[in-house]
Amino acid sequence: MGTLTTELLNQATALNSLRARVDLLLAAYGEGSLDPAEIQRQIQDATQDAIDAVLAQLDGLDVSELSLRVELQRKLIGLQNAYGPEKYFFEFFNPLFAVADTLSVAGVSTVAGDDSVDISSTSKLEVGREYVIDSVGQSIVITVAEILSATRFKASSNIPATVSAGTLRRTNWVIGNGQATAAAGQVYYSKRLDLGPGDVDKAVIVRRTDNAATIRLYFKDVSHTTWTEAHWAWKRDADTGLTDLGLVADGSADTGMIDVEYRLPARGAFDLKMVVEGGNVTVKHVVGVDQETLLGGIHHGPAQPVNSSPANAATGINETPTLAVAGYSSMVGSAMAATQWQVSISASVWTAPVYDSGEVGPGLSHQVPPAVLQEGQTYHWRARQKDAKGGWSEWSAPTSFATAASFEYVITPTITSPSNGAIDIPERPTLHSAAFAVHGGSDTHAASQWQIRTNAGTYASPAWDSGADTVNKTNVQVPAGILLDGQRTYHARVRHQGAALGWSEWSPEVSFTTKDMFANIIGIALVTSGGGGGTWARVDENGNNKAADASFFNNHPVYGGITDVTVDGQAMVRVPKFYYKVGTAPTGSDRAGRKCWWVSDQPVTGFQIHPAFRDAGADIPYIYVGKYEATNDGGTKAGSVASVAPLVSIDFNVMKTRCAARNTGGVSGFRLWSIYEVAALQTLALIEMGGADSQALIGAGNTNSSAAVNTGTTNATWRGVRELWGNVWHMVDGLKTDTSNRLQVWDRNGNKTWVNTNITIAPSGWMVSALESTGTGFDFRDLFVAATVDGTQGNGTFGDYHWSAASGTEYVCYHGGDWSSGSYAGLFPLNLNSAPSYSHSSLGGRLAKT
Repeated sequence: MGTLTTELLNQATALNSLRARVDLLLAAYGEGSLDPAEIQRQIQDATQDAIDAVLAQLDGLDVSELSLRVELQRKLIGLQNAYGPEKYFFEFFNPLFAVADTLSVAGVSTVAGDDSVDISSTSKLEVGREYVIDSVGQSIVITVAEILSATRFKASSNIPATVSAGTLRRTNWVIGNGQATAAAGQVYYSKRLDLGPGDVDKAVIVRRTDNAATIRLYFKDVSHTTWTEAHWAWKRDADTGLTDLGLVADGSADTGMIDVEYRLPARGAFDLKMVVEGGNVTVKHVVGVDQETLLGGIHHGPAQPVNSSPANAATGINETPTLAVAGYSSMVGSAMAATQWQVSISASVWTAPVYDSGEVGPGLSHQVPPAVLQEGQTYHWRARQKDAKGGWSEWSAPTSFATAASFEYVITPTITSPSNGAIDIPERPTLHSAAFAVHGGSDTHAASQWQIRTNAGTYASPAWDSGADTVNKTNVQVPAGILLDGQRTYHARVRHQGAALGWSEWSPEVSFTTKDMFANIIGIALVTSGGGGGTWARVDENGNNKAADASFFNNHPVYGGITDVTVDGQAMVRVPKFYYKVGTAPTGSDRAGRKCWWVSDQPVTGFQIHPAFRDAGADIPYIYVGKYEATNDGGTKAGSVASVAPLVSIDFNVMKTRCAARNTGGVSGFRLWSIYEVAALQTLALIEMGGADSQALIGAGNTNSSAAVNTGTTNATWRGVRELWGNVWHMVDGLKTDTSNRLQVWDRNGNKTWVNTNITIAPSGWMVSALESTGTGFDFRDLFVAATVDGTQGNGTFGDYHWSAASGTEYVCYHGGDWSSGSYAGLFPLNLNSAPSYSHSSLGGRLAKT
């Protein structure tokens, strides 16, 4: 056993040298996800198991009988598996670390022009696989189509040369001394590999001599059933940094070599093929990693673009064609930064083109300017693309076109808005084009076609295509659902169609970037105070006039999301969460300096969630308010049903008790509605109505009679909430005055704790302006509580009256007015001059639920 022990020690030394190389690579390529210490432990455990197995097998045998030292190495350990599946592979051209398919079968003979091949044995061949026939001075790649016998197979095509005494191989690189050498045309095939199924590109790093030879790498996987090229992405000097294996005392010398990193889009199990072109090359190692290394270096420029329009050999092209390429692709994920376009009389001579754009902005198209092309002439054109890292692609393969015999055409339009490079574009921008025009004749504008592509997409499969639009000829609004938020870049183009001359060329595309977040924002500006109901105008988020009809509000996520629901048998209206802002329209806007109220369905900068949608310190997605005024449900509960008398003649605290009494038998969240639910509806309705005078804009309701009517029978209705004003007053929780006539309000976080504002309530009168005071736990911009009033109705701004009383008593809040309030009633009146113990046939309430 002494000989065996010596041999094992020799192998351990060699193994440790390879381990050091592997550890260094793992540290360099693993980006922290591959732990060398853990890998080393796995190797150690696997090595010991293998040694034990070898000792058991060789007990009593003379090691000198082993045919090859590498056989012992193979038996010691399958290091490839020890390093863990689906993470990485190593090809060190050493039996301990090898993934090459080294099948070799001698005795090959062929006849030129015949597809049959004689061989010593077909037992190890597989139909459909590629092999290399090696003979003196030539290498022929063939594919096995059919096994004809134990010594003959049929190739997929005729063999181009006669071969005798050749060798059939899978890999014909010359492997030895821990490296491989290959000449032009020689091929390397791997065994089946797997770097995991994850939907990310993998990396293959080839350490090779730095010379003019090219190694092209191909792969096959379940989605790529034919050999598909994986292009190199990065090149870097192998003699610097952590990846220089010359730093390891293993006798290696990597000076003068480079690491070439290929981006491998394989998923799951795959095969690799490497083909050498243009000279001889030496390869030190090949490493596969389940992710890109991010080590950088000299990057591969963009992929060679492909000319797409005009089509090759197109005829009848006008004077100013728009040249277009099919797409853009970067091996390293670098955005397009520039392009260059050339037109020449010759397909092969480009030293003096008739047109050279020079370096221009990014895009997939470019328009040739007037006075460059001649009539009845054939031209050739090409383009190249530059990435943000400064790398240029190869020029596209030139294609040709012939100009028309005479230049009479629809002039290529331009997109005038949005401007090229525009940012903060909303979900539904309006695209505008220049006016229709004709060169060399006359015609009428029949239609336009608009297209939008994503930044990574092409016009072959655009994000949106209007088709031939006979209505929206010079402007069109992009439909909802096309653009995505998140500061995404899109590109747009347009063409015009003449009734006689047909389509123009496509316009040069413009690029634009969407907002970080699409928010459906609508607001209203108080243009002029007074006049009884004020003068108001709807505005957009920037304070500019905004046209908004019923369709707009019905399609708005908040307004359109207000729906009737039934909860615990009660008719309720569910209102979606929204965000709001109160401020002044910015300088330069249509309503600059005017006070505005805005709502948004998204939490954009400057907006805050309306406090109606806070409960116990947390945001809630909806609130529920009674569709009808509170009704009597069995004498113990408040309800919300149609066509019955409203619940009246009980005091404030009893009404609260009746509302909360619904919370039994698994039901929860019911209560008397609060000032925050009232304010949420006021805010939304004010904007949709386009003004504050609800009686004038919607209907008077039951405000001029001698008694209440049954629920659901008046026209004082907004978004399904019936009798929102008039009929009976509605008790409102969350707002009251103390004995000093100072306002108290619930906190804004939904905890229902009282906050002393130290703000004295305004006297009774017609509401002119609303409070904007803020303090700890309160913000009167949430609400519509009178700040100033006037004794004359014509001087009011909100169309409604405000009631308060002398100090000395705590007063609770009522909203809306009753059957006899007349013009005093509406969406905005608040009455704070009754004690909570007061009851009357004109005082009712309304359910709410969180």
